[in-house]
Amino acid sequence: MAGVYDMRPLPPGLVAEVRDAFLARAAAITPPGGPTPCAMVLHTACARLG
Repeated sequence: MAGVYDMRPLPPGLVAEVRDAFLARAAAITPPGGPTPCAMVLHTACARLG
């Protein structure tokens, strides 16, 4: 998630805790030898002037 969220302001120990918690939960849904699934909801909007 560091590619989506700026983790630099967090203390290194907290970043490690977040990473470990993510990997522990992701292990339950990751197929053997497969990539870790990751999904998110994106909301987009488009506006035109005039």
